[in-house]
Amino acid sequence: MQGGNGLDIPYLGFITATVEIGGSMIHEYGIFLMKDTEATATMRKRVPCLIGPNSLGQIPQYKNILHEENRKEKLTTGFVKVSGSVRIWIPSFTEADVPVTGPSWGKDAVIEPLSVAVEGSLTVASTLVDTTSNSYCVRVANQTAKGVWLKPRT
Repeated sequence: MQGGNGLDIPYLGFITATVEIGGSMIHEYGIFLMKDTEATATMRKRVPCLIGPNSLGQIPQYKNILHEENRKEKLTTGFVKVSGSVRIWIPSFTEADVPVTGPSWGKDAVIEPLSVAVEGSLTVASTLVDTTSNSYCVRVANQTAKGVWLKPRT
């Protein structure tokens, strides 16, 4: 599939299905079919699919887990920076996997977006990453009509 600007769209399609998660049925569950990227191909070997909080929130035994006040584990936070020594071009109306460096927690982690856009117009997608090393890829989206250059170490 291609977007109006001729660039590839990262999705192959969208389907709805009835799925069973934890013994509960979710009807008309929306599933995006994504193309493989370097990041998704690596992670899929260990994690065949990702179920987001919007889906888990529909399952009674998981609802309470999602509420911040009920969390028993300590959340760890940190920031990542664009790795390398050259600028990275993110064309208009596209998504890209950006190599970054950041904290190494020795386990999988979810990169969450900030409440403000990066570089004024980029948004960071929630991304599951392997943080056993301090180098990984984060998906960013440029939803504007103007391309953006990301400077190294920003």
